[in-house]
Amino acid sequence: MTKYRKSYASYIMDNYHEKVFIYLPGATVKGTNYDKFRDVGYIKGQQNYLTVKAWIRDTTPNELIIRQLGLIAIGAKKLIVKNNDVELFKLASRIVIKDEDYYVYNDAVGKKMQLLSLDENYSEITLFRKEV
Repeated sequence: MTKYRKSYASYIMDNYHEKVFIYLPGATVKGTNYDKFRDVGYIKGQQNYLTVKAWIRDTTPNELIIRQLGLIAIGAKKLIVKNNDVELFKLASRIVIKDEDYYVYNDAVGKKMQLLSLDENYSEITLFRKEV
């Protein structure tokens, strides 16, 4: 990557970034209605969020139809993040952008999250908004 492109990418990330809130999964503990014979009644805790800086843009329906058929483009967003933060997106149990929830990596039905490595420093992540 040329020096001009590296400085341009850092310029975009420094001046036009938005905050993405990532919630990692918490511990599973026994709740008040725990039954040891049926092994039910667990409560899954949720940790505090981690903030990741990303450059976010909306996608067009044509852009997604060409890539993969059957996906709904409403609410789909493309994020440019640093490669250090990609693992957080893979481990996340909840992703929030501007008070809207998005599918996480483990909700793999229909490939609701797509990861693409751009170069040695940045990656592109395509997220889909949860309808429910």
